[in-house]
Amino acid sequence: LAGAQSTAVVYAGFGGETGQNAIVDVLFGDAHASGRLPFTVYPESWGNATEMKDMSFQAGSGRSYKSLLPSVKPLFEFASGLSWTNFSLAAADAAEPLKLGPSPVPACVSVTNTGTSASPVVITLFSSTARAKLKEAPRLLPNRQLLAFAKEHTTPGQKQSICLEISDKDVAMVDDAGSHIAYAGSYELTFFDGATKSSRPAVVAATRTVASIPPVDNPQPPCCSGAETSCC
Repeated sequence: LAGAQSTAVVYAGFGGETGQNAIVDVLFGDAHASGRLPFTVYPESWGNATEMKDMSFQAGSGRSYKSLLPSVKPLFEFASGLSWTNFSLAAADAAEPLKLGPSPVPACVSVTNTGTSASPVVITLFSSTARAKLKEAPRLLPNRQLLAFAKEHTTPGQKQSICLEISDKDVAMVDDAGSHIAYAGSYELTFFDGATKSSRPAVVAATRTVASIPPVDNPQPPCCSGAETSCC
């Protein structure tokens, strides 16, 4: 509505025949609101300046949470979402770089329900880096990447630690040859509860290829390499 002032938006998606009941339950507090936005909602200025016939994710100001330039502030960012309560986040060992290698390690965040309602909390974990922070980097560097997520129940005043297992494979990026590579260098890990964020540094000591295309267990058919022609 023109001129209307809203403090929140309920995104219902394709609710089906019982969707209206679910919406009412959330609006009246009979169900916990804990969903997170699975896409980016762009500002009007982005839509006016972006050629919609161009399908490149990197064109112009970029698109999707991975490629949208930091200079563009989305109307609602990927993984946003509110609850009937409030949370505060504090990344564990916020000043100490988490060392990422082949073996998974826990990335932990302290979550406190600072409101008056019991509610689930959904924590998403992202990584980001800059070309200058890597010893080498792919031609296309994503703005940020979703690494993991978790959902836990909380009660008013409760403080708990939520840990997500990650390795260097989770921060890996794809090069032009299709290889999935974990690049040596510094990264920033950001925990997001849908409204607030908390970050800590991470480091990958050595560059390594964690996967390639096609994967080892799904080899390329001989015909595609020119050895055979019967199935091409």
